[in-house]
Amino acid sequence: LLLDTEKIQAKQNAARAEEIKIRLEEIDGESVRPLRAAVTGTADDYDVKKLKELEAEAEELREELRGLI
Repeated sequence: LLLDTEKIQAKQNAARAEEIKIRLEEIDGESVRPLRAAVTGTADDYDVKKLKELEAEAEELREELRGLI
């Protein structure tokens, strides 16, 4: 029974880790436009806010991922 529980947990952790990796890739994609605006000097408050929100989410996800591995 203990072995089954460990296997189940390992599968759940692997699935969650995969979800996190997918979301991190999405965050990278969502960051492109506001980052381009920042680099070219055309960023507005929305761009800055969006980048900060995406980075905060990515930091949380990376921390969670470290706990799963």
